[in-house]
Amino acid sequence: MCLNLNIINYEHSNQLVKSKSDFFDSSHFEKIMRMGIRNIDYSKLSEESLVYLFLHDEPSLTKKRSERTKKIYLHDLSHFLRYIKETIGTIHDLSHNEMEIYFYQLSKKYAATTLRRKKTVVQQFLKYVYDNTGLSDDYSSRLKKVSVKKEELVNRDLFPEEVNEILDALKKTNFFMYTLFFLLTTTGLRIEEVANAKWADLVFHSSLNAYLLRVVGKGNKAREVRIFEDVLDDICRLRQLRKQTSELDASSTSAFLPKADGSYYRADYLSKYVAEKIEETNLPFLRYRKDRITPHTCRHFFANHLMGKGVELKKIRDYLGHESIMTTERYLRERTRRQNLATIDIGNSLF
Repeated sequence: MCLNLNIINYEHSNQLVKSKSDFFDSSHFEKIMRMGIRNIDYSKLSEESLVYLFLHDEPSLTKKRSERTKKIYLHDLSHFLRYIKETIGTIHDLSHNEMEIYFYQLSKKYAATTLRRKKTVVQQFLKYVYDNTGLSDDYSSRLKKVSVKKEELVNRDLFPEEVNEILDALKKTNFFMYTLFFLLTTTGLRIEEVANAKWADLVFHSSLNAYLLRVVGKGNKAREVRIFEDVLDDICRLRQLRKQTSELDASSTSAFLPKADGSYYRADYLSKYVAEKIEETNLPFLRYRKDRITPHTCRHFFANHLMGKGVELKKIRDYLGHESIMTTERYLRERTRRQNLATIDIGNSLF
């Protein structure tokens, strides 16, 4: 059985995965489940097979990791496995001291937020292998905490006047980008949700006098977001330009925001595209920004705009598809901080 699970091998000359796509092929896992996953001797598996099982052996029966999450996990674990192979040999030669050295080296290369993510992924992986008796010790247990200072967090502030400037510039030069940015700033959708949205999932609710789009977010959780009519008008125009139907159609197979042939964009392509096209506008206010405007910046903008409209925090959390209200609060951190400045309520003059 162990030989059957060695589905991936590393090329030792350059430490690259030969077939990355195999890591995401769930058919292997289906076979393993039928044979009995708990009968496997994890201590005899290759590192690559351990990673494969970690990616597919979900911690919950009902909550599944998204493909994007699996790709991030694989990226971080590939780096970790390369380090092991280059320095100590195999995962079974690991020690607490070696773990400290690895993360000490990472701490000199990465920002605290990135380091924290990488540490979390590696910790979860090592704990999984240990819990399945693949390791003799829990090497995830003694790692130091990664603290992230508030000032190190990415500033995702974006203001209504800036949004309007961007929209005005894009409308003159790039109608697709204009439509995409308009959609992002008026829905708060994640870029993955935009990329995967289906035209068939747009419905008009007469009782609400509103168009609602069903999307699937993190953890495969479905929710509905409102598509305002002025935004929908531009989306319909884009669809017409691309020879796609602009009439509501539950049988349509095209993407909500389609390519010319009706197919779906990749989320990573759209994410990079948004940041680059906004930079290309060369708007004056962009020169003074420390951080790029990304789809996630638009999501933060939308949350802050709703708060400014008086929408309750819990409603914003549910609308954005956040599992924890603490995540929503982080989105609104800068707004809350400014509102609580000691001099804000005094007026325009101190004396």
